[in-house]
Amino acid sequence: MDKLPSPGEPRNVAFARPVGKVLENGLAVFVVERHGLPMISAKLLVKSGGEVDEPGLGGLAEMTASLLTKGTESRTAPQIAESLEALGVSIETGAKWDSSFLKLNGLSSQFPKALQIMADLVRHPVFKQGELERLRAQMLDDLSIALSEPGTVARVGTGKVLFGDLPYGHPVSGTPTSLTKIKRDAITHLHETYYRPSNSILVLCGDITLEQGMALAGQMFGDWSNPSEPLPEPKHQSADLPRRMVAIDVGESGQAAVMAGVPGIERGSKDYFAGEVANAVLGGGYSSRLNQEIRVKRGLTYGAGSMLDPRRLAGTWIASVQTKNESA
Repeated sequence: MDKLPSPGEPRNVAFARPVGKVLENGLAVFVVERHGLPMISAKLLVKSGGEVDEPGLGGLAEMTASLLTKGTESRTAPQIAESLEALGVSIETGAKWDSSFLKLNGLSSQFPKALQIMADLVRHPVFKQGELERLRAQMLDDLSIALSEPGTVARVGTGKVLFGDLPYGHPVSGTPTSLTKIKRDAITHLHETYYRPSNSILVLCGDITLEQGMALAGQMFGDWSNPSEPLPEPKHQSADLPRRMVAIDVGESGQAAVMAGVPGIERGSKDYFAGEVANAVLGGGYSSRLNQEIRVKRGLTYGAGSMLDPRRLAGTWIASVQTKNESA
């Protein structure tokens, strides 16, 4: 095709408006009503993630979130899995740079029971040592596979070059060295410090009314109390590091990844949405300028693109290509 087709007529899209309320304990609750299907999704967002990992303990927030489903004071890991399966509910936990989360999806008829389990996971995890060791082994195995890929190694190296020893300089999933150092005490301390209602947001979306959502939130989370100690102040994340060119030998991979990164914008920047549009044009998809020029026209790479990665306290803008070694 020599010429791209012209865009079609614009379509009007109506988005449901979230309606929010803050409970007395500081938990922000938002309800988004969408009654087309008898389904409800819930997401509890803790506003702290990989950026609060202790020095040398990269992966701590990710491990803490992953262990939430592995046992509470009243439920074992198998009991949690069996209960969710009986309700037809899927649940997911994890951590990103500036947040940790639990999210579930299920039928609206089973939602109160599902939300009760979710509240138990967030509020009363026990972090058993056996579950910790099992998760550590799984994460180390996943890392050994991921780090055999040049693209993964390049992303980890780029973060280290841009942020140095600051929290954003380590991968959220940790490293083989950091994961082996994480102890149960560090996990319980992170949970006790950051998993608090005043540092959390609950979003309920689907076949639920505002009144029902607020009533359930108050019932399940209204008596969740905050620790007596104040929330720690966020650490400064901007690094004034010199420009560097780094080469990492991945061995007999047969491929090479090349990344160029620069400090980017914070998520709260007024330029955030303009930056997302600019990145979409530059390298955010198959038809982007980078991919069209380097892959489609020249055939020099498997793929080329860019990523704008805004974070709460900093951000990056990274362009990358991946190709065979002889073409890099």
